Amino acid sequence: HPAVMVFAGFEAAGYVLDLLPPTLPVVKVSFDYPYDPPRRAGGVIEAMGYLPQARDAIQMTLEAIGILHRKLAAMPEIDAERITIAGVSLGAPFATIAAQRYDIPGVAIIHGFGEVPVVIRNIMHRRLERNMGRWAMPVSRLLTSIAVWYGRVPTPEDYARRYSVNHRVLVIDASEDHLVPDSARQALHDALGASQARISTSVTPGGHVDEGQDELIADILQRMADWLQEEGMFTTAMQT
Repeated sequence: HPAVMVFAGFEAAGYVLDLLPPTLPVVKVSFDYPYDPPRRAGGVIEAMGYLPQARDAIQMTLEAIGILHRKLAAMPEIDAERITIAGVSLGAPFATIAAQRYDIPGVAIIHGFGEVPVVIRNIMHRRLERNMGRWAMPVSRLLTSIAVWYGRVPTPEDYARRYSVNHRVLVIDASEDHLVPDSARQALHDALGASQARISTSVTPGGHVDEGQDELIADILQRMADWLQEEGMFTTAMQT
């Protein structure tokens, strides 16, 4: 059987896997991130207090994806040549990096990005602007620099640039993405274009994907399913 490993934002594994169509003829796998900060409560400064946990969680998550991939590839019932990793939103950098690091043949990058510091700064600025006005940008720049340095945040486009001819990549962007600046999205596309991978692209209407957007999520999952079939990651006959 083919397999798909799926990682979204801060959502738990159970929630993410429940979003996938039960009829999709692949083994569906994920795990909870080793990091569970409050998503909506508190301000940016408070969030900086979670940096030590976030730094460790980044490395632990990437290592765990490697372990999961090795275990899947070693299982006799799994076709190691038809394993795909899908990253959605904040899960996209993990998928981008892990695909190259562990030579995972299929990669779906959904509303993803390069230039992680630019995206972090944009998120911080959006949260600070209402209360800080013109000071929001310089404060956002300072906090982003601290977060990226202390958190040892990796650069996904460096890994995407090294994709081989064995990689098949689907990139789904949002047409009006409020979370991902154009430069961050373009940085990822440029890196992928410089690689040897086979790239497919698609654009969903509207903004960045989030919980509760059932119609958008269903559209994204259908595009991913169509791409998996086009790339031979499963066949129509398997659906029986």
